[in-house]
Amino acid sequence: MRVRFLAMSAILISLIACTKDFDETAGPAVGRPAGDEKILNIPEGASAGVLAVKVTPAAVERIEQGVTRSEGTRSGVESIDLSLDEIRTWGFARMFRDEPFEADLRAAGLHLWYVARFDSEVDLRRAARALSSSESVAWVEYMRPPVRPSRRRLLSAADPGSVRVDGAPCNDPGLDKQWHYHNTGTLYGSKAGADVSLFDAWKVCSGDESVVVAVLDEPVQYDHPDLEANMWINTFDSDSKLRHGANFTTSTPGALNWNYRDSFGEAPTGHGTHVAGTIAAVNGNGKGVCGIAGGMNGRGGVKIMSCQVFGAKDREESVSDALIWAANRGAHIAQCSLGYSPLFNEYDWLNSCGYEVDAIDYFIEHAGCDENGNQTGPMRGGVVIFAAGNDNTNTPQFPAAYEPVIAVGSLRPDYRKVPSSNYGSWVDVCALGGESTGTDGCDAPYTTDMGGGYIFASGTSMACPQVSGIAALAVSYYAKMGP
Repeated sequence: MRVRFLAMSAILISLIACTKDFDETAGPAVGRPAGDEKILNIPEGASAGVLAVKVTPAAVERIEQGVTRSEGTRSGVESIDLSLDEIRTWGFARMFRDEPFEADLRAAGLHLWYVARFDSEVDLRRAARALSSSESVAWVEYMRPPVRPSRRRLLSAADPGSVRVDGAPCNDPGLDKQWHYHNTGTLYGSKAGADVSLFDAWKVCSGDESVVVAVLDEPVQYDHPDLEANMWINTFDSDSKLRHGANFTTSTPGALNWNYRDSFGEAPTGHGTHVAGTIAAVNGNGKGVCGIAGGMNGRGGVKIMSCQVFGAKDREESVSDALIWAANRGAHIAQCSLGYSPLFNEYDWLNSCGYEVDAIDYFIEHAGCDENGNQTGPMRGGVVIFAAGNDNTNTPQFPAAYEPVIAVGSLRPDYRKVPSSNYGSWVDVCALGGESTGTDGCDAPYTTDMGGGYIFASGTSMACPQVSGIAALAVSYYAKMGP
């Protein structure tokens, strides 16, 4: 597939989202077995001391009546509570809450999901069997946190100097290094035209402020001088700490947090800021770089909503929480340069991440709508985009390979597949993620970095926001034409 077809592919995908008729009564996309099939083999990397529990509708009624329930540790359903006692449960609570949108959550069946937290020394299979023995439990799942971007391939390379751009439409000095937007073939090893044809696209549309892209990642540096003007401003929540997004590594959405150290002692890498710059760095402001949908002459760009899903202690449901919160607050596109490790196969993911399947489906159906289901922006429904991953395998990787999701692979500036990029029929589209060893010049995209700086970074993580940016352009175009 030639890269110049990328923009048209994204537009067609976005149009499908715009015109799809949603069945408001449809249940979860993936069926859940019953009886002995209620629990699975433990997938590698499953978190200790936590299980996702999907209860029956009848059980929810009893739980919510709360006649015998001890808040946070018991359900009030005898058969479930016997199991909770057996595994020494110290927490049992509903997984998803968003009060103004409670009716939507219930219609999507999200109110049926609970999280059981218990002593980490308790055998996971024993705990799953105990909980699944209740007739009030429909399904039990093992859980895993998403992979921190710094554990994927993220390479910084040396500055190769200026890559000449003829007829540049913006005065941003870093644009001449953004070969993935407009490739003249002057970069060593590149071929002219191996780009996303962005200059041509900008003649039609460069962004629209009504379009919101949720970046599920490390926190975005919202005061970066090349991003600040295009950051989303929260008008839904009164908490000023949630002004530009939220942190989902805590039990309730909290303030974005740059000051954490992960379990390896590492600070954030700036990955979320790298992604955000590709989508919506401010164009024409005479600073740094350009974003694909960053507007023109310093204004009119799409808005970045920062959804932090990595923290000091990564939380298994952070991605699902972020998808639902973002959908309910006006996001149209979910940008997800993340994955899971060890890698999920189709059976493990579809049947042990049912809560995340339901959250993805919720975003696709409910994004762009208010609590009454009325369209509030340029598009009804949303688009979810995941990086395909950097393991050089054609085995479908999830969530990217989930059919309703757009999976993004990576190419070099000469049209060749990046050696590390995953591939196969499950990958929907490729962009110019590049890959550099740091010694062979630079064939990596150039983008914003934390601290107000800029960086060359590569991989499917950097290809993915190119597709998100182009999808945002497509929605922006139709925003100007009318919803």
